Amino acid sequence: VVLTVNIPDGKEITSLKINGEEQISLLDNNKIAFEMTSDTVVYLGLKDIEVIIPPDVYYVLTLPEGVTSNQKDNGEIKEDTEVLLTLNHPIEDVVSFKVNGIDKKDELSSNNTYAFIMTEDVTVTIILSVYYSLTLPDGVISDQENNNKIKENTTVTLTINTPIEDIASFKVNDIEKKDELINNTYTFVITEDVVVSVILNVYYNLTLPEGVNSNQEDNTKIKENTTVTLSITTPIEDIASFKVNDIEKKDELINNMYTFVITEDIVVNVTLNVYYTLTLPEGVCSDQENNDKIKKNTEVLLTFHEPVEELSSFKINNFEKIDELTNDTYSFVIIEDTIVTIEKKVPEEDYYAVYINIDGFPKHIYDEALSKGVVPNLSYYGSKGMFFTNLQTIFPSITNAVQAAIISGAHSNETTNVIAYFDKTENKVISQERTNLAPTFYQVAASNGISIASVRHYPAYPDPLSTTNLNLLYINVPEGETADGELRFSQAIKALKGEEFVSGNLTLRLEKIPRLFTVYVDDLDAIGHNGISYGNTPALSLEGRRNNVINALAKLDAKIGELVEVYKEAGIYDKTVFAITTDHGMSPYGSYSPIKDKYGDSKLPALKAKIESINPLYKFESLAPGESPNPGTTVVAIGDNLQKGLTFIGGIKPSIQELIEIQTILQSEPYIYKVYNRNELILQQIWRGAGFDLVVVPSERYHFSSETKYYHASHDTYLPTSKHIFGIIFGGPVKQKVVNEEALNISFGKVIAETLKIDLGPTANAPTIDFWKEE
Repeated sequence: VVLTVNIPDGKEITSLKINGEEQISLLDNNKIAFEMTSDTVVYLGLKDIEVIIPPDVYYVLTLPEGVTSNQKDNGEIKEDTEVLLTLNHPIEDVVSFKVNGIDKKDELSSNNTYAFIMTEDVTVTIILSVYYSLTLPDGVISDQENNNKIKENTTVTLTINTPIEDIASFKVNDIEKKDELINNTYTFVITEDVVVSVILNVYYNLTLPEGVNSNQEDNTKIKENTTVTLSITTPIEDIASFKVNDIEKKDELINNMYTFVITEDIVVNVTLNVYYTLTLPEGVCSDQENNDKIKKNTEVLLTFHEPVEELSSFKINNFEKIDELTNDTYSFVIIEDTIVTIEKKVPEEDYYAVYINIDGFPKHIYDEALSKGVVPNLSYYGSKGMFFTNLQTIFPSITNAVQAAIISGAHSNETTNVIAYFDKTENKVISQERTNLAPTFYQVAASNGISIASVRHYPAYPDPLSTTNLNLLYINVPEGETADGELRFSQAIKALKGEEFVSGNLTLRLEKIPRLFTVYVDDLDAIGHNGISYGNTPALSLEGRRNNVINALAKLDAKIGELVEVYKEAGIYDKTVFAITTDHGMSPYGSYSPIKDKYGDSKLPALKAKIESINPLYKFESLAPGESPNPGTTVVAIGDNLQKGLTFIGGIKPSIQELIEIQTILQSEPYIYKVYNRNELILQQIWRGAGFDLVVVPSERYHFSSETKYYHASHDTYLPTSKHIFGIIFGGPVKQKVVNEEALNISFGKVIAETLKIDLGPTANAPTIDFWKEE
């Protein structure tokens, strides 16, 4: 008999007995055979199998940056878990992708994933390709598709478009490589970020007059530091002056030759000896043998046969010199054909002068006020005297500088005030405040004993005016009161009428009308800026701002009428000259709505970017007074809200031709109205000491301030709204004429001086206005 034992699941055999005898050891594949010899009882003993469940095993997955897994916790991943890794780098940037040191890059799927079964701690490492940037200046190109991303150890070839002879330096990461250039190319293997810089040779222009030759092939392109020899064909005795860039070099001529090393554009000027004629009136003789042929720069002594006390005028070429006579003689250096005239004294009445300066008074505001009929007095006085349709202010069109220029009758090349400039010696921006090196009509009138009174024309205080000297009086408003234009004119009218008035905390009274009386008001300026001065509410539209200014002007017009009436009542109107003008106009800029438009944001960043794009050596920085530039800055910008004066520093000194090229590029920008170069500024008689190489003027409404602007206006600009200003001259002695030719407000200072018969001296270089009636 063969027995088969079927063991239930979860059980095991403990005993197999046949007729009481244990047979478990005879089981073979759960079967047992025996011979049947009697009744048989089979016993099967079973028991439950003891199940031992092993504990779960967990592993750690360590990933680099840029690789993520599908597991919640990479620090505890159960054994045999299927893990999916995702690589967040482009496959082309991956050099190596290793799992426990075995490279699996080739097993990455097309969507940058890798799957595996977790059977041990796993560390994943990746090695990425290294890329570098290549920064190139203008005129240098590379053979790479993207200079911002070049793979490490790539061979790069640079091509320089500039002729090799024009290259002074070619540097790669500040290491000179010019000698390694081959056919204007340079090849290297990139192993770091690379910055290439090119410095070109500097060439200068040599301008020679007729009769002077150089040893150079091309005078318009001479390399910096070249030794230049000039030959002068004129005999040395006929040369009066030989100047190189305005510096006298005649004493350095050797055998009619001059040698120098060129480091800038050079202009050579030769002045030959010149002879002039001297024409004398009867009663005057000279110490010269021949008055028809006197060598230029000869000192001439004139002698008078009659007492000079009897002369009312002694003029040389129409310039009054009577105050310079000494002991009936006069000496001068002759520099032109000279005509001497004299006049004997005749009884003459003194003239009076009234100067009114209305700060911030553009011509277009007067025109609009005239159309509204709110300036009857200014209109009437202009029609009876001289009305200037094309009166212009001067650079920088800012109060302190222009006020100084007007009262001196001079450009800034004499006053030396342009408000602010960069001082290369002190390496900072200098604020000039009220600087004025030219004499003013206040100072000269005071030195001539002329009585003066002024209502708050601040440049006259404290030199020569004071708050207590009734003959040289500076008049203020009563202490604690708002000094608006109406109150200032009220003070003026009281003073002229001989009434008591309070100035500051003093009660004063003038005994007589001073020969010179001035009034300064700044309502139009303060309101024109759209500020809150003098009770003004800032406007939220262009039209509203103009209306506020015109309303203020209407009040001033009425007061001016009252002041003129005082002179008529005093019976001196017929010998009084009134001059009314301003220092500048006013130009709106920025957004004129609560929603910022294209005019709101400053264009200073755009100007900086444009300047720096022209030449990699140009590093632009805008500075305020007192500030110094950062290291590396080569272009300093100075100015308030509108125009910017640019000065090149740090060894950068563009030639005039380079400045013209920059000027042309900038003027193509829509936000730029005009750019003036160094030579153009000199022709405008702007102070050379300011060192401006360029002045950049923004277009209408654009600005160069440091922040976004809303509802603003200013005047530091060449725009016609600021440069074209109001001006009239009238009174008994003044001719009646509409002046359509361009005139300057600084000429009004000379009008005051001529009225008072005082001489402002040679610094008064403003054009002269012929204002006297013919009779």
